[in-house]
Amino acid sequence: MNRAVRLAVALFALLVPLPALAQVAPVPAAQDLLATINKAAEPTPRELLAIINERTARTDQRFVDLSKAVDAALAASDKATAAALAASEKATAKAEQSQSQKNTDQNEFRGQLKDQAATLAPRTEVAAAIKALDDRFDVRMKAVEDKISVNSQQITQALARAEGAAQTWSYITAGVSIALAALALFVTFRNRRPAA
Repeated sequence: MNRAVRLAVALFALLVPLPALAQVAPVPAAQDLLATINKAAEPTPRELLAIINERTARTDQRFVDLSKAVDAALAASDKATAAALAASEKATAKAEQSQSQKNTDQNEFRGQLKDQAATLAPRTEVAAAIKALDDRFDVRMKAVEDKISVNSQQITQALARAEGAAQTWSYITAGVSIALAALALFVTFRNRRPAA
């Protein structure tokens, strides 16, 4: 048994060297072990078993405490994850709703553009209509120019006739005036003839 105790002490010494214990604040369990080792150079198997049982109990307690801490951390992590997931789902729902509204607005705008495009005339049709109007305008303009030409010829002819008529009347008037003057002279000279 002495050999087993020495082996346990050596194992402990390997795990926690004594100079390291002197530099670092000693753990209460390590102090108890050191005090026990210092009391007796060779602890009895019962003392060693008590120390080992005490260590085992403390280790078990640490394990339980650590398990509780891990469980508490996992529970907190689960809560945080659940809260983050809920927030993410809420944000996703809002983003989907916003995107849906944008899609609806865009579809309405597209519908308006489609309706507007349906009421607008295509470029080829407009060009053909303008060409047809130009052709009709040219035909009508030619007709107007022809009428203006005919009218100006008629006016020129009417003016020429009027001038001819005016000249004719002036010739007739002059002829009648000369004839009347001649008649007046004739009558005047006839009445003045001496009676024989």
